[in-house]
Amino acid sequence: MKNRVTDIVLIVLLISAFPAFSSVESVERKVEKLLDYNLNQAWQDAEVSWERGAVWRIDEVRETDELSMDLRTNPRGSTIVNLTIKRANRVYRRIPLSVRVTVLMEVPVAAAKLERYETVSIEHLIWEKRDISQNSLRYPNKTDGITNGKWCLRRSVQKGQAVCWSMLDVKPLVARGDHIDLIARSGNVTITAPGISLEKAYDQDRILVENTLTGARLIGVVIGEKSVLVEGVASQIR
Repeated sequence: MKNRVTDIVLIVLLISAFPAFSSVESVERKVEKLLDYNLNQAWQDAEVSWERGAVWRIDEVRETDELSMDLRTNPRGSTIVNLTIKRANRVYRRIPLSVRVTVLMEVPVAAAKLERYETVSIEHLIWEKRDISQNSLRYPNKTDGITNGKWCLRRSVQKGQAVCWSMLDVKPLVARGDHIDLIARSGNVTITAPGISLEKAYDQDRILVENTLTGARLIGVVIGEKSVLVEGVASQIR
């Protein structure tokens, strides 16, 4: 009889303990799913995974709590996410959680050595999936159109090196040292002459140029690729 009573007590204790275990497991899963969702939203063009860091204390979270999470922009590597707990429509507590985030992303990679100021084209790049977790660089994706002929390199890039945004610049219509067309207009008369650009410039920029026929330095306005409208009278470029 005594053994039977002991067995009943043990069964009761196990039954009473099971809901608590289930509740903890449910809260853990709730927080994990929330983190999964936020990381996937932050990295829509990449594969992302994570693991817990040293700081992971969610024992105050209840199943009925409303949870939200604040992440840094494009979190990667070891980072902190802030878990906000709302209870009875009020913020109850904010808890920092440490996580290690791994990000695999398709990035543009130089297919051969590329020189400074070279225009980026589709032949120059291949796309490879790489782990970008340990740096803070930003990379173009395939929809950014960096091979449309409108981008150039700020510096040389070695074969196999990933190309990030800091290496790219919008291609100028006129680069320093370019042979250009100098254009001057007088009424219905348009006169052109060869020239050299003395600085880099974009559409409608004022720019210093040199007339290669006379050696005169002039100010003009960029009106097209390697085309500069010289200010003043047309005789200046003859």
